[in-house]
Amino acid sequence: MEIEEIRKHVLRRPFRPFIFHLDNGTTHLITHPEIIITEKAVVAVDKDGDAVYLAPEAISAVTYYKGRIPAKRTRAKQPRKRKIS
Repeated sequence: MEIEEIRKHVLRRPFRPFIFHLDNGTTHLITHPEIIITEKAVVAVDKDGDAVYLAPEAISAVTYYKGRIPAKRTRAKQPRKRKIS
């Protein structure tokens, strides 16, 4: 796939999650726009938080994800307040 076509999906605002479809049949769901694109590689983080290194020519298609991405929010624990008597 052409680099400019990939950039078009990444730079879309508001960002929409999309799926990279590869020549070998695998897919990678990309859920945020933090991605590195060069002439020789595309580096992204997939839904599992793993870095994915792809050759642009291995990407056969890009489709927008239509499902819902569950938020991964963790709540910071508040320190317990001690009662001083």
